[in-house]
Amino acid sequence: MSDQKSRNRRYAIMLILVLAALCAGLTTMLRMRFSTGDMYPGYSSYREDQLGTKILYESLGRLDGRGSTRKTDLPHGQQDYENKTLLYLGLVTPIAEGAEMLLDLRSGGRVVMTFAKYEWENQILSLSTNGLTWSTNQLQVATNVTSVATNGIVVGTNTFSIGVEETLREALFHDFHAALGLNVAVMNRAGKSAQRAKGAPEDVTETLTTFTDLYFDDLREGWRVIYELSGRPVIVERAFGEGTVVASTVTYPFTNRALRSDRATSFLRWAVGESATIVFDETHFGVVANQGVATLARKYHLEGLALGLTILAILFVWKSTARVVPLYSYDKWASFQSSKDGRDSLSGLENLLDRHVSRHLMIRTLLTVFKKSAGASTRLTKRRVDDINELVRWAEEKPSEDRDVDVYKSICTKLNEKE
Repeated sequence: MSDQKSRNRRYAIMLILVLAALCAGLTTMLRMRFSTGDMYPGYSSYREDQLGTKILYESLGRLDGRGSTRKTDLPHGQQDYENKTLLYLGLVTPIAEGAEMLLDLRSGGRVVMTFAKYEWENQILSLSTNGLTWSTNQLQVATNVTSVATNGIVVGTNTFSIGVEETLREALFHDFHAALGLNVAVMNRAGKSAQRAKGAPEDVTETLTTFTDLYFDDLREGWRVIYELSGRPVIVERAFGEGTVVASTVTYPFTNRALRSDRATSFLRWAVGESATIVFDETHFGVVANQGVATLARKYHLEGLALGLTILAILFVWKSTARVVPLYSYDKWASFQSSKDGRDSLSGLENLLDRHVSRHLMIRTLLTVFKKSAGASTRLTKRRVDDINELVRWAEEKPSEDRDVDVYKSICTKLNEKE
């Protein structure tokens, strides 16, 4: 039996070790996967490879008097951008809250937007307004559609005819770019390095590696050109009230690859400005924090409460499955009691008699009880009764423990004698 228990114990230990090794391997694999951040889109501050911007994020966070944070929650209500710089790196679609952002920016702050692969005809773009959903290759009408024509839609009694290309440009880009006062276009032949414009600050680098074929056209009054590529503006700046906006079709200088091998320090210093807090927006990549119970608990520092509830749950399960007092078994209790010296039923009777009957009356009391319990079935001769009474009187005159034992033995002997 002991060999079987020892074998089971070894198997349990081996199983625990195998599970621990499996958990350690999975943890290491997940840590390696998430530490590099290659599951995030390009230009995300979570990526460590050459397409990411994590080096810039960590570097700005280590500067004295500054700090860098990530924005993973969608804006609600008016935003405070004062003494902050927001970085929207690698935009492929307009910012959903662009118009509201420009209004909030008038009280102060700085926004840097860089555009990458910003060609509307190559994107699957959608706009949900009044139940209408548009895309490049798909047209859906969700509310009150009476008929669909080749180049137009009839809704109710109001008829309008709009080409798909013009609709996409107006619906998806018009409001955002109209508020900014510029447009993004594609150049046929693009160079590799942008040149500093005449009106640009002199403390920025003279040339800047670009790797882009996008540029800005239809610039409205108020924009200042900072860099030009093949004679066309690629980085511009404009004031909005007390705040400023930097729009760029160049994202390469912000990447990890550029910071390692082709660093443009003066340009980056000018781009982020003098704000104390630099915020890297991740919501335009689709990285949005889920405001669940765990997120709220971490936000309001309820880790202690969670630990207490966990301990309480463990105690409840333990109480429900285990007994503090072992199960009662009469057989085990009786065998245990009988195995202990002085703890059997005879010992209990001795203690009871010792408390309620004096020693010098013990023999007489036992004899009286014997006669009553025996009754008519016990027939003793007069001579034997006299002998027993004499022994009792003799024991009562000079009581002692040894004499009591002798008298008890003598009485038992006489009772067992045959007539």
